[in-house]
Amino acid sequence: MAGTLWVYNHFNQRYSLLSIFGVACIISGVLLAACLLAYQQGFEESLFLLNIWKEIYVVVLIEIFWSFADVVFSIRNARLIYGMLLVMGSLGGLIGNTLVGPLARSVGTANAIWWILLLLFLCWLVSVLFGQSTREFVPRPKTKQQAHWFESFHVVKSSRYLLPLLGLISVIQIATTLIDYEFNSVIQNYYTDDDARTAMLGQTHAIVDSIAIVLQLITAPILLLFGVSKTLVAIPACIGLAVISFIVSPQLLTMLVTKISSKCFDYSVFRAAKEILYIPLNHAEKTQGKALIDILVYRVAKGTASLVILALIYLQLSTYVMHITAVFLLLWFVLTYVIVKRYRRLEAAKP
Repeated sequence: MAGTLWVYNHFNQRYSLLSIFGVACIISGVLLAACLLAYQQGFEESLFLLNIWKEIYVVVLIEIFWSFADVVFSIRNARLIYGMLLVMGSLGGLIGNTLVGPLARSVGTANAIWWILLLLFLCWLVSVLFGQSTREFVPRPKTKQQAHWFESFHVVKSSRYLLPLLGLISVIQIATTLIDYEFNSVIQNYYTDDDARTAMLGQTHAIVDSIAIVLQLITAPILLLFGVSKTLVAIPACIGLAVISFIVSPQLLTMLVTKISSKCFDYSVFRAAKEILYIPLNHAEKTQGKALIDILVYRVAKGTASLVILALIYLQLSTYVMHITAVFLLLWFVLTYVIVKRYRRLEAAKP
């Protein structure tokens, strides 16, 4: 991911994001085809490479898309549009999950993966067709040294806005990972039968998807009514109440409420509001700074959360996972409060 970030930052200050998106689709398709061909030739290690490819390509394409949206949309338009963009993503996920079963039964699981190449081709085609008509600002680099290895770190470090945002994303990923760990532990205790546990997990994810789509549909009214700042502050407060309810009454119901609320907000209102935070920033902050935070730091924070869980297990403190989660939610609230104050100043300064 770090290597991908370096390559991406080498070009995002010189070429349009839509063009980079198209090239990323082509590269993703070529790498996928190479891995699949290697697997068909008996090189089983290519499955490991496919897993790495899967984790990287989807994050890169999604973050390039959102950086492009943050560049071309105003704050006012983003409040109206971003919720519907999330709805389209959810509908795409539902359609894909529905079609993958019949497709796998028809042509086989290994052959079904080849159809991803068609989807990547369509993404590339869209980037080409709309590349000339979009009004995307591409800055001219003043010197040849502007895009070096540590440019993203420099952009984030020198920004009083991006630095707390980096901390916020780290805290959120740690908190949500801790909630996921506790949820899995509770489910395992309540459902000792594997089949019953699998059914419960499926029902939970179905509820998350359904509620998330409803929230995505009403994201525009929420952002118009309460604004970005109040919405972002309310989210950790709501999740925090759910966590406290589980600490007070550690039951399956309170755990389900905590798990569902943390995922539903993350997939809907929070994502839309968080992306709007980038709109008042300059191009380097929207691309290089955002890439460091949403591509690299996102993954590092996930790994950090895993280390925290391992440390708690080693110290025999795993019963206090949700108490520690509550501390991270408090940090989430404080960092959000700091960021939205600076966001209001930037929004007011925008013409």
